[in-house]
Amino acid sequence: MRRCMFVVLIGCVLGAAGPKKDVDRIQGTWLPTAIETNGAAMEKDDLKAVKVVIRGDKYTMTRDGEIADEGTLVVKETTKPRQIDAKSTLREEQLMHGIYELKGERWKVCLAMPGNRRPEDFTAGAKSERILYILKRAGK
Repeated sequence: MRRCMFVVLIGCVLGAAGPKKDVDRIQGTWLPTAIETNGAAMEKDDLKAVKVVIRGDKYTMTRDGEIADEGTLVVKETTKPRQIDAKSTLREEQLMHGIYELKGERWKVCLAMPGNRRPEDFTAGAKSERILYILKRAGK
């Protein structure tokens, strides 16, 4: 009887936790496999110098170990496509609206430059005023 009660208790505790939210799943260090800005792709060698770290609702992007940008993120996972807003604290608190897709250890983010409408797709062609990041979790 005790064994049965223990199994039921563990099941209730695990079930109550539920699946992780996206804000929890994006925590950690991410490395770009591609970055495209207004149709221009970043060179492979330059990509190796970039790293994105998410801690809580804060992000830090470094290039060659130096902070290139940092700020806060708001993730809205109930929308289709899922939405993300990034507010830089280094660039006069510029707000960029975007969308994202999170599949396993891959994270795709498309952001509109400040003052532009939120993207509806994952493209960053010439004159789009968008940045497309394709990231993989570090160590994976």
